[in-house]
This record gives sequence, C-alpha cells and structure tokens, in this order.
Amino acid sequence: MNDLQEGKQMERGISFLGLVTLASGTVTGVGFLMMSGDIVSHVGSFNLVVTYIVGMMAEIFAMLAAATLASSYPSAGSVVTYARKVLNNHTLGFLAACALWLGMIAIDGAELMALGRYIYYFLPQMDYYWWGVIVTIVFIAINLLGVSMTSKTQSILGLVMWSGLMSVPLIVLSSGQTDISYWQTFQETIGFNDWMTAIFFGVYCYVGFVTILPAAEETVEPEIRIPKAMLVGTLITGFFYIAGGLAITTLRPTSELLALADNGPFASVWVKAMEVIWNGKGAVWMNSIAIITSLTTANACVYGGARMLYGMARERQLPESFRKISERFRIPIIPIIVTGGAILFCVLTGAIRIVSVIANFVFFPLWGIIGLASYKNLSNKLKAGGKLSDKIPFYIPGGRLWPVVTIIMAVAFTIITFLATDDVIFGGGITVVFFVVMWLYYILWNKYNKNKGIDIVTEAEKYETIKADVQSWEA
Repeated sequence: MNDLQEGKQMERGISFLGLVTLASGTVTGVGFLMMSGDIVSHVGSFNLVVTYIVGMMAEIFAMLAAATLASSYPSAGSVVTYARKVLNNHTLGFLAACALWLGMIAIDGAELMALGRYIYYFLPQMDYYWWGVIVTIVFIAINLLGVSMTSKTQSILGLVMWSGLMSVPLIVLSSGQTDISYWQTFQETIGFNDWMTAIFFGVYCYVGFVTILPAAEETVEPEIRIPKAMLVGTLITGFFYIAGGLAITTLRPTSELLALADNGPFASVWVKAMEVIWNGKGAVWMNSIAIITSLTTANACVYGGARMLYGMARERQLPESFRKISERFRIPIIPIIVTGGAILFCVLTGAIRIVSVIANFVFFPLWGIIGLASYKNLSNKLKAGGKLSDKIPFYIPGGRLWPVVTIIMAVAFTIITFLATDDVIFGGGITVVFFVVMWLYYILWNKYNKNKGIDIVTEAEKYETIKADVQSWEA
C-alpha cells in the first residue's frame, strides 16, 4: 500500500465544534487556574486581568499570521510544510515541528500534574501524579478508537468546560459580595521584573492554539475551518479569562487572595476566592471546573502531538511506521503511543514549573518561524500580482502587518522568558539538549536516506496532501 492510499485512509471526522474545542482546550488550562497566584503576587489582583488581555492580544496577532499559512497550505505537516514550500528550508521545518510537538507535550504534562492536584482535593488517598498517569492512559485509549471518538469527546468536554467557566462570573455577580474597590490598578511596588513575570504567565495561558494545525487531513475544508477555529477558540477562552478574572478579583483584595492560597503564590486564587461565596463549597465547584478544563487540555494535546508526529512522517522526516494508518480505526497508532508515552514521562517528573518553562521556550521561537514564513508567503503572492483575498481562502485584512508583529513578539517574549522565570537555566538547558539531539538525528536520517538513493524533500513534495485546488492558488 503506497503513501497516497495511506493518506486517503484518514477519516475527515473532526467537526467544527471539535476543532474549536481542541483549540480552546489547549489554550485554557494550568495558567488559568494555577498560575493566577503567581500573577497576583507580582502585580496585584486587577492586573491579573491586564495580563490576561495582554496574553490574548499577543496570541491573536500570532494566530493571524498562522492563519494565512494554514489557509494557504492545509497540511498535516503544518510548520514543516510551511518551511519547505515558503522558506525552502526543510531542516528549519523539522526543528519547528519538534518545537511544536515538544510544546504540546510540555503543556499537557503541566496540565496533568495540575489535574492530579485538583483530584487530590477530593481523593487524597492516592499521590496526585498517579491521577495524571491514569488520565493520560485513558486519553491514549480514546485517541486509539478513532478521530470521531476524539472529536466527540473533545466537544463534550469543551461544552462542559465553557459552561463551568461561564458560571463563575454569574455566581460572583449574583452573590452580593463583590466590591470593585478591590481592583488595584496601580501599586508603587510593581517593578520591571514583576511585570515581566506576570506577562510571561499571562501569555502562557494561551500558547496552545497551534495544536490544531496538523489536523488538516481529518478536517473538511481545512483551509477555512482550521484558521477560523483557532480564532474562535482563542476569543472564547479570552472572554472567560477576562470575565471570570474581573469577577473573582472583586471578592478579595490582593493580600487576602494570596493569604487564601495555602500553597503560596503558585496556587489558584480562583479556587480559594470562591470559598468566600459558599463558605468552603466554592472550592469544590472550582476544583470540579479545573478537572474538566484539564481533561479537555489533555485530550487535545494527545491528539495534536500525535498528529504532529504523523505530519512529520508525511514529510519524510520520521520512519515509515509513523505514517501508517490503522485500517480499522483510521488513525496513526505509533504517533499516538509515542506522544502518550512522552506525556507520561513529563507527569512522572513532577516538575510542573520546569515543564511550563519548556513550553514557553519552544513556542515563542516557533512564533518567529511562523511569522517569517507568513511574511514571505504573502510577499510571494503579492509579487505574483492580484489581490491576496483572491489567493488565500481565509484572508485576514492587514496582510503583512500580522507577521511583522508576530516576529517582534517572538523576540520580545523569548527575552521575557529569560528575565521572568527562576527555572530558566534548567528548563532552557533541557530544551537545548532536546534540539541538539533531534538535529543530530536529522543529520543521520538524511544520510541514511541518501545512502538508499532517497531525497526526503523530493519524496515529501511527491506525496504531500495539500488539495489540488489549494495548490492552484499559488499561481
């Protein structure tokens, strides 16, 4: 069976709701519920909301740059395809794909460590990290049952998550216990490093929107639905962050929010503040929402990470076994198992902050590559003549402005990562080692294929999965 036949076996079974909840699921998570304490401790309760707004705007700019690429080249290879077709650099595409995969693994690892702590609130009889292990195994099994099962599971979890998050501002506003004087718009003690740390965590709250880029082969009209789902998912998540944050911070001043967080600043002021309303029962409600949120993220990252490995194999950068499709369930089995195994390893380390730092280390440079490819893509199409809106199915007004802003943000947030985090050296060191190992693998992989008379770039072009009508828009 040749590779084109294998590609056709993939089921286009992801609904638009499934795509939106996948995008929203990887965006909403540990930063929302656990890192709020870190933000409040550095810049105050009102500025918790400010950092949510900054993070959302940064993600929207990066997403607008990514949208033109996803619409122009809807491929399972995503960033690999962009680098090959636009930047003419297959190696850079490989490293970008490694960054995207590692980022999803790190997000999910941190999320599942947080999940274990939330479940531990109800069932302290078992060490918290074992809950993360159990949930990972469950979602590996769900993903192995087919993309329709994954999509339906994600849609249900996403709807429940949104309902729970929407309840927070409604409950707070109807409680009669709010006081907007608790919003602290300015504190003389706020320093540059405090803001850098707060913005670092604020942007981290949104970094997973690129998870759905490799979903092209399992999506109907991916050139339209994938960029649209990224935008809708991020806007929905941003609304819940901001509305919920404004409501929560009317319940307690900064000092009291931190006093309620019994695990220090690295804890959820959301959970503790809700105790004000229901005399302790609010924590039960918020922990339940946190569990659903974490489950939504976990399923999304297992899916996204596995499809990134599959997309790399479609681009001939991984062995053939990674692109083989199960005839019964029509999913890539090996990528799902490998991705799940990597997530399990992250969970068992218990190093939630270091894993979170790794996610930011890889996503911000990835933004830079996406921005560069998006800018060149738009420039190439402009040189060919005609209107961009006629050449790109999902065109975003503003053109090359969004890629330029994205490149600037990528540099700025990479610098902020170094300035803002205590675990920057260890987390950064692990990231560098990972990329050195992957780069060495790629050199050996290229050499192995050349010895067999195979040029992997030519093979990738031969078997690429971009639809013919999308390819024709390049002219």
